[in-house]
Amino acid sequence: MTAVQPPAATAAPHRATAVAPLVSTDSRTIAAVVGVPAGIWLLVYAVVAALYSLERIDSTRRVFEDEATAQFASLLRSTALYGFAAPLLLGTAVLVVPRLVGSRTVALARTASFGGWLWLAGLVMVAWAAVVDGRPGAEQASMLDLHLLGMGAVVVGLLAVALSVFTTVFASRRPDLALADAQPAAWGAFVSSFAMLLSLPVLLGTLVYVAVDLRYGQFAFGGAEGAAGHLGWALGAPQSYVVAALGAGILAGILPRSPGAPRALGAALQVGIALVAAAVVGSVTQTVVQLDAEGSAGETVRNLVPWAFYNLLPVLGVLAVLAAALLAVRSGVRQLGAGFAPAFLGMGMVLTGMVGHALSTVEAVGVGGTVLDEGTGLYVAYGLALAAWGGVVGLQGGRRIAVRPAVVVTGVGFLGTVLSSLPMYVAGFMDQPSWDSVDYDSSGAVALLNGASAAGHLLVALAALTAVAAVVRSKGEAA
Repeated sequence: MTAVQPPAATAAPHRATAVAPLVSTDSRTIAAVVGVPAGIWLLVYAVVAALYSLERIDSTRRVFEDEATAQFASLLRSTALYGFAAPLLLGTAVLVVPRLVGSRTVALARTASFGGWLWLAGLVMVAWAAVVDGRPGAEQASMLDLHLLGMGAVVVGLLAVALSVFTTVFASRRPDLALADAQPAAWGAFVSSFAMLLSLPVLLGTLVYVAVDLRYGQFAFGGAEGAAGHLGWALGAPQSYVVAALGAGILAGILPRSPGAPRALGAALQVGIALVAAAVVGSVTQTVVQLDAEGSAGETVRNLVPWAFYNLLPVLGVLAVLAAALLAVRSGVRQLGAGFAPAFLGMGMVLTGMVGHALSTVEAVGVGGTVLDEGTGLYVAYGLALAAWGGVVGLQGGRRIAVRPAVVVTGVGFLGTVLSSLPMYVAGFMDQPSWDSVDYDSSGAVALLNGASAAGHLLVALAALTAVAAVVRSKGEAA
């Protein structure tokens, strides 16, 4: 008898399922879990910001109810850094860092995936809390617990993603690659994620303290009304500068590296990125230093040294990276990748925000507490989003983003960032108060400035929509 041989086993075709993104260890999938919702939230944020700016065109006439306006302000303050700026940059790092260090995927991939989903769940809770009267600063915020819980989930989620990025560079790079020789984008991801691992637990502890105080007594932190003041350091500078170190790394990583380039240039880039991340000292100590010129010359000097450390050191770091970028331009525009323009323009916007923040901390200038503070936050947050777009366009392997949407997002995003932020600088010198839609004179130029800012936000929303569509289309074509 002739034995009948069974048919050769064939591999079952891989079929994507609805739960695949929940359990995937692929870095591209994890990056999409974080980056795509962050891009969508940028779109939502820009639309809400445009509505808020329209409301402030005329302080004597109400378009929305007072409660709705306060909810807009709370949502904008709480989610600029943690709703899109930091997640977009961390998602970009998850996408590009494994390839830069010779790893198949990110280390602790399931931890990063869990962090991405936890961050998204926390963001939804923060948004819902703003809708149902859970905003910090309200006289009676019955749902502030939901806001604090959501912010806690956001922080823990971003911590998990940052831990994955840090471990990838530190422990998963190829054996022959020394940390000092790592690609600048990988170095920026390493430094920035390490700074996040130091600073975000401080924010988490503050959230716990505020929640305990809210539940028992409201003596130490002032309950709902005092919560915003205790969390302010983490919603903008100096914490935003910790994230900006990753944006500086992306720009440095996009720069062409010729074999004959001096080694000192690479060292200068690494030092510049580290200087930006030095803002972590202000984060872990929850310190925002004001410069008071009153008093004797000796007192002024004593105030100047810590003020310069906390406010000017990150500026120096970004200047170093931008200067290296300008030197790269001299070597020939053709050598620059497609991601150079958005990364360079984005970090230029971040630098503008840093300089504005430094001015706002000088009491003699007299712009503290004005909408200039809002402008500095917009410059930094939107600028970091633009830098993240540069990383997606210029550093990812495999299928690239099409040229047309890449150019449209860069141009429209840059114009929107300037148009939404610069009028706030001017209005700040005209004494328009920060996060207020009532107590100021909206006649004359102030109304025009707020209208221009609303138009800028709408341009940013258009850029965000185009970017998300381009990334989803690119992912679908690659599949």
